Amino acid sequence: MNKEKGTIVLRRLVKIIFINGFLLSILLFLTEGVLQFYPVNDPYEQDKISTRHYFNPVKLPNKKFSFIIEDSLPGFENYTKNPQLTSNNLGFRNSDNLWDPDKKEGEFRVFTIGGSTTECAFLNDGDDWPSLLGDKLNTLDLNKTFRVINAGQSGHNLMDNLHLIIQKLVHLKPDLFIVYAGVNDLFAPLSDRDIYKLDLKNAHKDKGVNLFFTDSQIGRRLYYLLKGFKPNAYHMTASTRQKKLASDFRKMPISNFPKGLDFQLARNNLKALIGICQALGIKLIVATQAVSWDTNDRDLDEWQTAVYAGKRYAEGDLRAAMDSLNVEFENICNDLNTPVVNVQSKMVPTSENFYDDMHFNLSGSINMSDLMFNYLTENPKLIGENLPE
Repeated sequence: MNKEKGTIVLRRLVKIIFINGFLLSILLFLTEGVLQFYPVNDPYEQDKISTRHYFNPVKLPNKKFSFIIEDSLPGFENYTKNPQLTSNNLGFRNSDNLWDPDKKEGEFRVFTIGGSTTECAFLNDGDDWPSLLGDKLNTLDLNKTFRVINAGQSGHNLMDNLHLIIQKLVHLKPDLFIVYAGVNDLFAPLSDRDIYKLDLKNAHKDKGVNLFFTDSQIGRRLYYLLKGFKPNAYHMTASTRQKKLASDFRKMPISNFPKGLDFQLARNNLKALIGICQALGIKLIVATQAVSWDTNDRDLDEWQTAVYAGKRYAEGDLRAAMDSLNVEFENICNDLNTPVVNVQSKMVPTSENFYDDMHFNLSGSINMSDLMFNYLTENPKLIGENLPE
């Protein structure tokens, strides 16, 4: 008898759970349907696109990305704690929309191309070195308007630069490309991963869960509620976290640096990029990579975060490899009659210019824009001019 009662109670309990689960599912479904009419932006929209299967397009179009700068980040002591990065209709930073490739009369169009050291994500719109360069060029007494468009994207290497140029930029009537590249090309031979494909295996598990749940409007609202962000603003959910990353970095053992790094892929990509520009009559400047790795100056040792495929390498080894790649790039440019700027020789590898291994703070961004401005005024044919005396 007791056994029969227990079975009946269990069946009733299962029935109640089933009915309630069914009703809850319907309620969630209806709620999600209603919320679709009042959508909030996906906080992980940028992370959910992986276009390296063909090429990486830069940023999502017409978005505003917010950052939170942590205290004591080198060079940011008196800088805004909440810089913003906006993108235009083609995903380029801090630039008016490009609805028509045709240029206005007298416009000289420059695209700066590279990775995060060109994008300058932690700096406010207008403080990135490409924007500052455009401001400086427009102070020249010339019968033209310079439009410098920042097409930098964090993580881009020369392969991505090449695809971006071929599939997008050549159609936008460029007059000059400035390519600032190198450190992401150093990553390739140091990594045991395929950097040209989406790396789901090594994705952070916590972010993977967030990517799944923020596909729904309910999940997005819960995310914003927990994070405290305003739901109608687009967020990259990015806080600098450099101090934490650097602390974790210093706890890692130093690995033996691999011998005989093969830069053939980077060399081929640079040669192809130069060849395309020469064939299409587009002026090109290659700027080699500057880094803060310096065994004689310990200024930024506590802020270094560069991990390659989960390994930490000695600062001196990384600097030697970067210098070697820069020399190879310079030799290629010289052989192919392409202007090249040795940025490392002009940028002091301290917190005067950098906040970590290779990224500019505001002072570094200003110095980089000055360097490129001076180079262009010293070589005025690159901007189609003989400058007035």
